[in-house]
Amino acid sequence: MVLSRQQLFNKAQKFCGRWPPDALSIAAAPPLQGRLCAMALGVEISDDDMKIGDFLYFAPDIRFSQVDLSGEQLPRQYASRIEGFYLTPAGLLAESDHGFAAGLLVLTAIDALARLSRGEQGVGARVKAWLGNELSGLRTPEQAEALYSQVRNGLVHEARLKAGVEFSLEQETLVDEGPVLSFNPQLLIGEVRDALARLVQQLESDASARQAFLDRFKDEFVYELQGLRGANSPTSPSSRRGTRAADG
Repeated sequence: MVLSRQQLFNKAQKFCGRWPPDALSIAAAPPLQGRLCAMALGVEISDDDMKIGDFLYFAPDIRFSQVDLSGEQLPRQYASRIEGFYLTPAGLLAESDHGFAAGLLVLTAIDALARLSRGEQGVGARVKAWLGNELSGLRTPEQAEALYSQVRNGLVHEARLKAGVEFSLEQETLVDEGPVLSFNPQLLIGEVRDALARLVQQLESDASARQAFLDRFKDEFVYELQGLRGANSPTSPSSRRGTRAADG
């Protein structure tokens, strides 16, 4: 993304925190914010320096400008994103007995994985297909349905678990059906991590699967990839964008 000088100045006024900014506030600011503040004080910054992918992180140690849009390194880079932003923090939360927060993070990881690894358009069909295919701890279709409708949908739409379902770190199985239906987020993290490893292996060994994943990836991150070599045109994202953006 390339911003005009006036757009940069407007953003600088918004993000600097104090106006006019001083050297200390610029030094303490995050990289993009600091550059905007510096620009507002008259420091020359070329437009070529302001592509959003140069600043925004795709994974903890990978900026969007470093993402391999040829697709060869993308599977492992994507795994770094899911592990670093979702699974590792979820595991730390579970180890600290924060089961609800751990479950919330791992369910968002499932959404992310299903969104790019499945071809179904509807979110319900996509996530339930992913759950049924990837989580061996779900013993029945009804358990997969409950994880989707009562856990995933409850968290996404109502910030809670619905219909008396709970997270429990004490049970020895992924699902326990009595006296209330409960899911162990620690075990769920392990199963999602295994599914991620299988996805990476598939993408590295199957060129057609990797290309399909890359197409969905470019569609999903069209804004973040603007201006980067090999990315979709910012003015012509794929026709799937409008449909998938409306998913819930």
